[in-house]
Amino acid sequence: MNVVDANVLLALYRPDHPHHDVATAWWSDSARSGEPVTVPDLIWVAFARIVTNRRVFPVPATFAQAWRFAETVMRQPTYLTYSGDVRALREFARIARASGASANLVTDVYVAATATALGARVVTFDRDFRKFDGVRVTELGA
Repeated sequence: MNVVDANVLLALYRPDHPHHDVATAWWSDSARSGEPVTVPDLIWVAFARIVTNRRVFPVPATFAQAWRFAETVMRQPTYLTYSGDVRALREFARIARASGASANLVTDVYVAATATALGARVVTFDRDFRKFDGVRVTELGA
């Protein structure tokens, strides 16, 4: 199973994103393989916050456009809904303490904890996941 990070969703959604082709190729390969994917609820919120932000994109998406994309992803046969559980929160606390995470890394810790709790790997463009011991990561574009 793969836990998809917000930066992969952004690249998939925005054709003008510099990693759009890489993200699209990974998504297609993943769908063909039949390997399950999930996106934590917190990451869907982050995705919507970023793609609708005029300071990030000169022509931002509306919330309706962003959520239509999210619903399309969630309808994929390999998509599994995950809304969190106590295992992920325990892993979150463990990884955050062990790594000394703060500020911007806190959300990354939650993604890593979700993957660890599910026995999954994180799919991301973000090299910061290398800081977390024992977390399996597929770093796209590396």
